[in-house]
Amino acid sequence: MSRDREREIGDFITKLASRYEAYTRNKARDENTGKEVVIPATENAKVRDELQRTIDELCALYLTVSNEGRDHIRKLVRVHRPLHNGLLAHIGWTAQHKPPDWLWRGLAAASIEDNREDFRDMFVALGGLYLEAVAAGLDASDHFQKAAQLSSAVAGPYVERSMREFLSAFEKSEYFKESILPKLGYKSR
Repeated sequence: MSRDREREIGDFITKLASRYEAYTRNKARDENTGKEVVIPATENAKVRDELQRTIDELCALYLTVSNEGRDHIRKLVRVHRPLHNGLLAHIGWTAQHKPPDWLWRGLAAASIEDNREDFRDMFVALGGLYLEAVAAGLDASDHFQKAAQLSSAVAGPYVERSMREFLSAFEKSEYFKESILPKLGYKSR
């Protein structure tokens, strides 16, 4: 990846992270003045949806770059903690709004987030995505396995497994057995 491309991606992530961090404080940047303004209650859903669409652009980009590019994106996002919650929320957003390649983009959000927050939240988010994929007739298992190969092999700070291991072993987890299998019509083992 060229230095210019790295810088372009870095600027995109920094701007997105700044917007998301402001959103967590119920603020947005006025495009005319550049100053933060309070988001009126009537505009909150619109601002949240705009942020999710921008996160979706990041996820689409993530799916098109090399391993080196994906690693670069994960490293850039790592320092923007509020954005981690946006990525977790994006997993559910993709299942609800179904943009093109929605399952891939939801899994990309998980891969980018890289288990930097509470892994239990990741289980719940991925569980919902998995169920929605099955309901849509997609091979969720295959997608999770392929997404694992796009993910980091380095363990995160709060879980002993890497995101690669987390995704590839998702169907073997206790969470999956207890919370997802019964919803698929199977009894947990």
